[in-house]
Amino acid sequence: MPLPPEFRWQRAAAAHEKDVIAFEGVWVDRLYQKHWGGPYFAALDQHLPREQQIRRPCSTHEKGRAGAELWIERHQALHP
Repeated sequence: MPLPPEFRWQRAAAAHEKDVIAFEGVWVDRLYQKHWGGPYFAALDQHLPREQQIRRPCSTHEKGRAGAELWIERHQALHP
């Protein structure tokens, strides 16, 4: 599912894959690994203070991307 036009995937510094969704340049979702080769996690509401962010495990990078896009869609529906 494509992201709304004001959101876009981009790379965090030195990342090999696009792993951040930005809203008008502000990171709102980030996929990351705690260590190379380890599992992926999604940090939702990345723009908020760390204690307010939501962290979710992802089985793969691709599934993390799909889940992040679904999260954006749901968030947009709740906060038009």
